[in-house]
Amino acid sequence: MDTRPLSVRPPDSKHRILIADDDDSVIHVLQRILEREQLGEVHSTSDSRRVLPLFFELRPDVVLLDVEMPRLDGLAVLKQIRSRMSPTEFLPIIVISGKLEPTLRVEALRSGASDFIAKPFDLQEVALRVREGLRTRDLTVSLEDRIARRTAQLQASELEAVRRLGMVAELRDYADGEHPKRVGDTSASIAAQMGFPETQVELIRAAAPLHDIGKIAIPEEILLKPGPLTLEEFDLVQSHTTVGARLLGGSDSEVFKLAEEIALYHHENWDGTGYTPGLGGEAIPVVARIVTIADVFDALTHERPYKRAWTWEEAVEWISEQGGLKFDPEAVEAFGVTQSVRMPSDGR
Repeated sequence: MDTRPLSVRPPDSKHRILIADDDDSVIHVLQRILEREQLGEVHSTSDSRRVLPLFFELRPDVVLLDVEMPRLDGLAVLKQIRSRMSPTEFLPIIVISGKLEPTLRVEALRSGASDFIAKPFDLQEVALRVREGLRTRDLTVSLEDRIARRTAQLQASELEAVRRLGMVAELRDYADGEHPKRVGDTSASIAAQMGFPETQVELIRAAAPLHDIGKIAIPEEILLKPGPLTLEEFDLVQSHTTVGARLLGGSDSEVFKLAEEIALYHHENWDGTGYTPGLGGEAIPVVARIVTIADVFDALTHERPYKRAWTWEEAVEWISEQGGLKFDPEAVEAFGVTQSVRMPSDGR
């Protein structure tokens, strides 16, 4: 998980504005007015699940966020962003909504919104609000401590709670209940091989077992179905990523924030063919890319109601072949190194 301060770009670089709205026509209108006013580079997405990767990639100076979006609504995305920021950092997040209920405005502000604009909006007002937000941010950033970093201090009780929570879903999906621990250990090994610091490796070991916590919302007859799933059933299974993110979101705990990120993105593919079409490569959080490999490897090498258990050699070879396709090639290379020193004598 990237925890660098937002103010890491040179002070003379252009402002970056991120728009998230599921209506492309709204994005087009906002982009046109903001660029005409020369307020900065404008980036956008119509898929709320892509906001967090874009947030890490762009380090935006202001975010315009629609509330009514499918999958993850704007308030859930708002909480994602705020929970990953240092308390000393200031980022203007302007919430936009066609709903005028006072309770929604209050909820948005309580969740971390800096401003609230109702639809239909006046374009000049939007430009003025964005300009003021950028001005305030520039003043605030100049006073912030730019090298502040937060170090996770996990207590034994928290780690035990995480471990038991990870078993909740997996006891319904894997008979031995050890799948979460295996995924955590394998993920930690890959991260260590990739050069992650020890504190981050241990965070990953603790958070990775919660990758499938959203499966508690999936009926057992679908999870354990021996035959192929219908389209409706597969859509329901896919929802476990967003369900998991909602269950884990909003916590101040470093391990739960990392687990939320993993839960939401661990079914994305390097080539963009995962659960979120087009989301691929380095836009996927690196920890999710690592856990994807660990999760798939463990699933392949253990029997499931709908498949036999692959041999260790078969699984390692297939994962190696998928580097640059389904999996991050750097993470695959690290995985290969970790497996080369622990080849089991029974071929599993």
